[in-house]
Amino acid sequence: MSTRPKAVGIIRVCQVAGRESSAEARERFASPEVQLAAMRALCERDGFELVDTFPEMDISGGAKLERRTGMLRAIEAVESGRATVVIASNFDRLVRSLEVQAQILRRIEAAGGRVAAGDFGEVSQGTAASGCHRR
Repeated sequence: MSTRPKAVGIIRVCQVAGRESSAEARERFASPEVQLAAMRALCERDGFELVDTFPEMDISGGAKLERRTGMLRAIEAVESGRATVVIASNFDRLVRSLEVQAQILRRIEAAGGRVAAGDFGEVSQGTAASGCHRR
């Protein structure tokens, strides 16, 4: 039995159609496969066990939480105790709305969970800098 923190991942793509139409679009496209590989690397680096992933295809990161079905399932996994951390390949795959970010963090942290992004690390309500990109 693993004692590593159990992670659930969000794989979010705001617009699927047309991403392969030009070299520039393909260059910027964080495909589900690329996101999954980055989450696996995050799990390896931080010692998480990836137990499930929740896709959100054609969903904006700025969408209201009630439209974020994958994110809601991830939150519920933490609230039910099935997972202890919600992860994404990059911070912008998690969220693009400060209001929604606050809702997500409130629920996950209230359940004793954490949120992490491959490019940012842990995201929390604990500091004024939470949610800001490091450069």
